[in-house]
Amino acid sequence: MTYSPLGVTYGFRSNLLLESYADYRKYHKKVNHKLQQLRGRLSLITKDTKNYKGHEKLEKIGSNDYNKNRLYGFLVLLLAERDMAYVESIKATGRGRGYLRSLELKLMRTRIKKAIKYCGRLSALAQEEDKWQIQAEIMIYEKLIKTEYELYGKKQVKFSDAEKISTHLALALAAINYLVESKLLKEDVAEAVKSKYLYIFKEKANAFSVRDQQNYTARVIAANTDDQLLQLLQSNGFSSAVLEADSSERQSREVSWRSYSATIEDSKVFEVYSELTELQNSNKLSNLNDKLFKWNKAIDLQKEYMTSYSEDETSENNQILLTYLQYNAMLTAVARDNSLFESLLKQWERSDNKSFTSKLNKYREVDHIVKNLKTLLNQIMDLPGVYSDSDLTNQVFLLKTYYESAFTSKLLANIYQTKKRYVESLALYVNCSQQIENAEESLINWDEIYLPSKLLSKGKIAELKKHIATGWRSVVALAEYKKSLEKNSKARQFDASLVEILENKVSPKDASLDNLYPLAPRLLPIPPKPFLYDLAYNYFSTSDSSLVEEEQSPSAAPSIEQDQEPVEESKTTARKGLFGLFRS
Repeated sequence: MTYSPLGVTYGFRSNLLLESYADYRKYHKKVNHKLQQLRGRLSLITKDTKNYKGHEKLEKIGSNDYNKNRLYGFLVLLLAERDMAYVESIKATGRGRGYLRSLELKLMRTRIKKAIKYCGRLSALAQEEDKWQIQAEIMIYEKLIKTEYELYGKKQVKFSDAEKISTHLALALAAINYLVESKLLKEDVAEAVKSKYLYIFKEKANAFSVRDQQNYTARVIAANTDDQLLQLLQSNGFSSAVLEADSSERQSREVSWRSYSATIEDSKVFEVYSELTELQNSNKLSNLNDKLFKWNKAIDLQKEYMTSYSEDETSENNQILLTYLQYNAMLTAVARDNSLFESLLKQWERSDNKSFTSKLNKYREVDHIVKNLKTLLNQIMDLPGVYSDSDLTNQVFLLKTYYESAFTSKLLANIYQTKKRYVESLALYVNCSQQIENAEESLINWDEIYLPSKLLSKGKIAELKKHIATGWRSVVALAEYKKSLEKNSKARQFDASLVEILENKVSPKDASLDNLYPLAPRLLPIPPKPFLYDLAYNYFSTSDSSLVEEEQSPSAAPSIEQDQEPVEESKTTARKGLFGLFRS
């Protein structure tokens, strides 16, 4: 049975999309279950638990057993992978918390040491392996685990440990590249390993450009001729690449972009630009990061040159060159985010069986990427030389509309649909279809696309339009049905329930499962109650007109004062009692 040690470990992890602590715990259980099955299949289960060490059969496995049945090697490999799965679960917990506890670091050191021990046993078992690529993958896996030990297995990482890490990774990554070139290892498996360890290699080796990485790897190969992995590769045709020192000198300093042309005057800018030409045809995520770093470095050097050494007669040339560098840097950033966008969309399509919380987290990640893409594309349209070019501006606008419509139709409309809000989902689909149609109408000719085909093509737009059409067709009937239900429910909101009309004649249209009992509150008009005026009304009184006339005449003032007393007495006597009751 032929197997790929890297494929069943790192490749399988990549396919499962492991991110959180729970994901790695599930993966750990899967590996454990597979180990139990293999132990039973290979008759390695010891039933005498009182004397387990005396009857333990795993330690007695030798190379002869491996040559007869390679499942023994697969078993030892899974033992190491189980320990590494446990280590990754602890690391995921630390990422969520922000730090690792001392007990967790101790557990990680113990498990990594056990995994290294199992890898050593596996290498010893596979010494007589007739397929050398399997031996090479086992040694690569061992070097990656030793890298994990140097990173997390020690209390303090020293400079010598960083050198060991970069040496292990340089040999492992060189071996992976050679296996991929020889078509003995799948590219997705190689990308899974590189996405995890390439940045660590760059940081520890201080080699961020491809040229620096190749030089560092060549130095490591020259200094480690006695390494078993290197000797195995060299015996099967591997040789380190020799870089040409004068490759940049033969390149032209002329730069052409659209209807403009410029000359690179600064030698530092030209040196960085010459390194960029080696990465032009690469669309891998790691290389895109290197390209973006180089473009930004060239922009900084060009700005420094323009402020220090530029003259009036060369200012236009330098401005054109600076715009060209900025355009390519932004386009590279768009290509990088586009790669992340497509990868996250694939993960979203595979997350149908996951919880709504995990889907919502993935939605936020995609939303963040789409916002970055929209910002970059707006900046590209604002560049001089782009906003004056209507064809290029329309293509950039179409690309921006593509990302917005893809995000809305594939994620947002899907979320509304899963929440049974079909009317809103249908509105989103229709709006996306209108936006993409309007943006496409601005293009003059699909045969003259100035953006990279990886970003914008007629096939991508057609595929998105097909997805949108399929989406709104799947939800239009449900939206109409839900809208009719809402209308009926509003119309029957104040209808009498079935129990309330049993005394009358009940027709089939009156019978409804959602209106059997009067559960909902009903507002009915009621007749007004009799109103009783305030009792104080009976105590209100009006003054006599004669008194008012007397108050108005000043001459009669003393007589009024004399006559007030009997009037008050008469008033007080008239108020006795209440409604004629209780009179004295």
